[in-house]
Formats: sequence, structure tokens, C-alpha cells
Amino acid sequence: MNINEKDLLTIQEFAKIAGIHYNTVRNMIKNGRLNAFKIGCGGITSDYRIPKSEIQRLSIINHDEIINYLVEKRINEKQAKYNLNFFEKVEKTQTCWIWKGAKTSSGYGVYTYKSKYMRAHRASYLMFKGEIPTYALVLHSCNVRDCVNPDHLHLGTPKSNMDEMVLRNRQKHLSGENHPFFKLSDSNIRNIKKMRNKKIPAKVIAKKYKISACYVYQISKGIYRNKD
Repeated sequence: MNINEKDLLTIQEFAKIAGIHYNTVRNMIKNGRLNAFKIGCGGITSDYRIPKSEIQRLSIINHDEIINYLVEKRINEKQAKYNLNFFEKVEKTQTCWIWKGAKTSSGYGVYTYKSKYMRAHRASYLMFKGEIPTYALVLHSCNVRDCVNPDHLHLGTPKSNMDEMVLRNRQKHLSGENHPFFKLSDSNIRNIKKMRNKKIPAKVIAKKYKISACYVYQISKGIYRNKD
């Protein structure tokens, strides 16, 4: 098989492009996960050449994007191992990255990342986008629970999650006291409206019911719990 010398990379060159440590590349050659040509009889860090086509084929996991992410993030060897292990459990479609590993009963992928057991889409966010603030949720823009494509993930709050559920018609249409997370009873809602009709300041009402003044205004205007 004739390959132009220009189409070959040293281990160090390949490692730099892939954003991983050269020892990881060396181990991949040893394990047969990378095709390489032996040149001469020197040490392994200098006597192998890797075809440039292997950069594209680093779809040992069938994901061309992994190379781009590894290069962009310039992650270290340990992080690269996490990514490779992660992608072995992923099936790429035209849009979503479907999790093929373990899942919860509700259909979310689960994964152990840095010794922490978590939902797979949260692990994906941590690996490719950064830290997740305390109490923040990682939401899907694609509405596919087992998708782990970081481009489909964004941060949100419990409220924004519920708003998106309503917007996309994913909720079970539970409202008022029937909702599992209801904060105000039907009687509370009626009293708030009566108090606002009597011109009682929203801040006073908010303090009484431990809600925001903005929420009081929304209730009085019928934006929330309009049927109460």
C-alpha cells in the first residue's frame, strides 16, 4: 500500500491534532485502535507514522465530532479517556446523539462521570460546555430525553423547564392543586385576587404567601391560575 509521506503523521503530531497525550496514541496503536506504519527500528514514540485519514476514522466510536471537541477544548489525557468511554455508549443520528447505555425508568441516560453518578445529558454538558451552577437544570431543546448532543442542551430552572413543557405541549395538563408541585391552594389564589382588588400592595401579599411580587401581579392579571 503506497501512501505519500505528506499524508503521514508522527505520534506527536497526531496527538497534538487530536488534543490527547502522545502516550494515549501509543496505547491506541498497541491495542490496534489506530492504524500505523512502523518506520525503522527506533522507539515507539518516533518509529511509527499514522495516516491523516485516522483523524477522521477516530470514529472508533463513529463520531467525527469528537475530534473537533477534543481539539477545541484541548482537554487532557484523562478527560480524553472520559470522552472516548462516553461516546462508546452513543449512537449518532442526523440531529441527536442517542444514549445507548443505562437509562432511568423515565428514559434518561445515566453515566458515571468523575466518580459521580448522574444523568448522561448532564455529563455531556459538563464535558463539552462547562460547569453547571448549583440548582440549575440541564434542559433539552430537542425534547428527546436520551439525547446527549451538547448542542441540544442548555441551562434552565424548574420554572423555565415547566414553561418549556407547556410551550411544547409535553406537560400532563395538571394545574392548580392537581399539580404535584403546587405552591398555592385554590383558596390562596382567590384571596390574593381579592386582596389586589382591595388595592393591597403586591409586596405585602407576596410576603404573606412567600412568593414574589411579580407572581402576585401575574395571578391578579389572570396569567397564572386564571380559572381559580
